[in-house]
Amino acid sequence: MTKAGPRNLGHQIDALPWLARTYRAAFRSGSAESSSLSRFCYRALYYMSHSFRRTPAWGQFTLSVGGFRRSIRFDARNRQFNVLYFDKYKFGYEPDVTALMAHFLPQNGVLFDVGSNWGYFPLLVASQKSFSGKVHAFEPMPTTFRDLTSVIEQAGLCERVTCHELALGDSNGMVSMDCPSHSGLAQVRPQGGRFAVNQCRLDDLNLESPDFIKLDAEGAEESVLNGARRVLRKSRPMVTFENNRESRSADSTLKLLEALGYQLFCPAHETTQYESTNTVEPYSDSSTQDSLSNDYLRLLPITRRTRSFYAPYLNLFACARERIEQVAHCIEEPLPVSACGASYAAA
Repeated sequence: MTKAGPRNLGHQIDALPWLARTYRAAFRSGSAESSSLSRFCYRALYYMSHSFRRTPAWGQFTLSVGGFRRSIRFDARNRQFNVLYFDKYKFGYEPDVTALMAHFLPQNGVLFDVGSNWGYFPLLVASQKSFSGKVHAFEPMPTTFRDLTSVIEQAGLCERVTCHELALGDSNGMVSMDCPSHSGLAQVRPQGGRFAVNQCRLDDLNLESPDFIKLDAEGAEESVLNGARRVLRKSRPMVTFENNRESRSADSTLKLLEALGYQLFCPAHETTQYESTNTVEPYSDSSTQDSLSNDYLRLLPITRRTRSFYAPYLNLFACARERIEQVAHCIEEPLPVSACGASYAAA
């Protein structure tokens, strides 16, 4: 079995604004170097500064896009940009999702990123020199959508990545959303949300057939999938999605996918030191490059009946039953989590 190191953007931070440095100090980003009193003071300072700031807090990072270096400016008021500069993401963000994309998204395939935020995964995929496919990135919040389009434009990836200022759901029209101070927690609300955004059914959009769907809709996964039944039946894409066991729709989301002929899996890491685990975040804050290189991803078959045996909050994976042969080797043998040199699956 070939081992490979963990996969991330391979970016370099060129400039980090004071607001981002304060945020990193407030939460220590995976490091335990400061005292609890120090962190408390930094948090109070950060929250006060963030709430009163009305102008961009510009940072900058450099990234290789198709073999060429690109400098990209970002507004650190969007806290989701922390994946670029928090210590705990040094070796990759959501390595289970990254591994699934790296192994099952064809080089010329189509990715739908639902809940794209500022575009980490579109950037990760479309910046690869080997990727010749298409990415559709969906982000409904206006301020976050501006971050998304800005990053994609600066990266020179507009031909590969199409950005949609849309929420996806089971109906068409305007819906209400709440967006807390962390943009990654924005949610559709039945009523009373602070923002009105446009929502569409995926089935009603005239887009290419997806090969892979990444779904991060903060509890609206069932609604998104209900509005994509025709796409799921026709295209049979592989799907990775967040599943919070405490959510009202957690079980019904799994029931819907099983009814559509999908087999569910829990991505789990297996290390050389321990037996296979059923957690998608096996890395401690003190993980090193050497320890990460010994981690492998397995796909553990689950059902909605056995979901309760696993951690409350997981990224799950769904594969159409008629395509199980394409993932069978992953079930039988551990995969490298995701590698700097990994190419996307052959078409």
